[in-house]
Amino acid sequence: MKLELKNIKRHAGLSQETHAYTATVYWENRKLCEVENAGHGGGDMQHPMAPFTYDDVRYVNALCENELPMWGSEFDPDEGDTHRTDLEMWCSDKVNQHLLAKDLKRAMNSKVLVVDPAEEGVSEYRWKGVRKIDARHIDAVRKDNPALTILNDLPFAEALVIYASAAA
Repeated sequence: MKLELKNIKRHAGLSQETHAYTATVYWENRKLCEVENAGHGGGDMQHPMAPFTYDDVRYVNALCENELPMWGSEFDPDEGDTHRTDLEMWCSDKVNQHLLAKDLKRAMNSKVLVVDPAEEGVSEYRWKGVRKIDARHIDAVRKDNPALTILNDLPFAEALVIYASAAA
């Protein structure tokens, strides 16, 4: 099953309990539905796009529940409790991934982000008055701290995995 979430637009000012957003779900390279969430803690609204119908959206939701990995949360009252991944949970996860990637891109433009093997998390180096870092800044950090992993030097997908694990 090929499923993609595109055209993600987050409306930060409207978000209260969940992300307020709109997006388009593509199933097998075709627009299946528009999704939106008002950001008040309620569920997504899913609006099918012709020629698809609500029955098609329910069918894709069932595919998600049967084919996607189960998920659990540390906040569940029953430890180890897992849930099926429905279309709404899948969309929420994709929005979170999109926002994290956007945050990382923004941070890497103005800071050198590093991981120290002796510490947890991601640290940053900044320079006063510098809005956009370049190779000089990365080289200076590398020269003074050769043991650090510099996220700015890694392929973006690899840097994102490290950044996401530090954010979790």
